[in-house]
Amino acid sequence: MSADVPAGDVRKILEATEQWSRTWGEDTPHDVKVVATNYSAAMQKIHGPKVTADDIPIYVVVARGDFSYLTTGGGTVRNGVWAVLYLEPVTFILRGFTVRAADDIPEVDLSSLGKVLPLPP
Repeated sequence: MSADVPAGDVRKILEATEQWSRTWGEDTPHDVKVVATNYSAAMQKIHGPKVTADDIPIYVVVARGDFSYLTTGGGTVRNGVWAVLYLEPVTFILRGFTVRAADDIPEVDLSSLGKVLPLPP
């Protein structure tokens, strides 16, 4: 699925991204980009060639911010400044995500997965 992101999906992608970001303590994620691609190709591009995933269409959303997930006891489970969300088209259900610290952000050329669309702040 290396296609354009339909205009009608942009709002739903933004809503899903903002909802996830708020859960992770970031009210205003920035430098948000999305690409419509294949889940398996995206996972291998971001996590390495040995990682496998279903061969299904997926939206890959990359965002920057200060992401921290706090437990009910007040402890931080993990945190980072870069996040990737994998959203299923049509349902916009979050299929997976990763959060990385500044010194662990992979060098990923999203355009190798498809047409990259910057999303408005």
